[in-house]
Amino acid sequence: FEVVVLEADADFDSRKQGYGLTIQGYSSTTQALGINLAEDDAPSTSHYTFSSEGHILGFFGEAFGNKSKDRTEKQNSGRFIHIPRQKLRSRILDEIRPGTIMWSSKLKSFACWSGKGDSHTRNKNGVTVTLADGRTLDAALLVGSDGIFSSVRRQMDLPGDRLNYVGLVVVLGIVEDSGDAAVPPLVERRIFETVDGTTRIYAMPFTKMSTMWQLSFPYAEKAARKLVKDPAALKAEILQRCGEWHEPIPDLIRNTPLDGMAGYPVYDRELLAP
Repeated sequence: FEVVVLEADADFDSRKQGYGLTIQGYSSTTQALGINLAEDDAPSTSHYTFSSEGHILGFFGEAFGNKSKDRTEKQNSGRFIHIPRQKLRSRILDEIRPGTIMWSSKLKSFACWSGKGDSHTRNKNGVTVTLADGRTLDAALLVGSDGIFSSVRRQMDLPGDRLNYVGLVVVLGIVEDSGDAAVPPLVERRIFETVDGTTRIYAMPFTKMSTMWQLSFPYAEKAARKLVKDPAALKAEILQRCGEWHEPIPDLIRNTPLDGMAGYPVYDRELLAP
């Protein structure tokens, strides 16, 4: 069957780099997709959890077994890899049939139909999709894989369907290994997270030459919406929370440029019933 992807972006380069993904079940996942990501992996072989003072609360990973001792930088454990989102998109784009991605195609509305038209032009059931520029497409199925702010889900007008604020702000940042902002040894081929019971930071390799971190903390919804619009104020807030934590956390945050970080209030939705 024929598949098309409706993409609102004008082209591949319209989107920012994005942050990192950890792909679980690496071998089976990439085999199913028909792509090879081994060269793109920023590997990690251990995971540590610390208190804010730097005391080890726990650790695990293949670094503590025999299998990782002879593993080279290009070899993967087969269980997971770390990869930037845009790099993954690029690898997928290299392999799919030309024309599968319909750029500059923003969904405006859709309408389901049944038994409409003759059997040579339409299936018994289907959907007509209307795009923002007026184009229409007929399809057997529309999959709304467009995230928590899904346009498809919103137009279904489900009773009681709404975003639920979970009470947290998440801040994401990327630090490049250059000059004074060197990747700290603690995150070389390693994941670590630090918690104090309220605030949590998680850091992992982004590429072989950069580190990604994610920090979360509770915050009132109205104040959170205002805070994330001001990168300088957001950075000041997280430094106030973590500026005295163990190394390398203070420097990791300070060395992250304002245009290399972003914050978001965290929302969720109820699961859809089958």
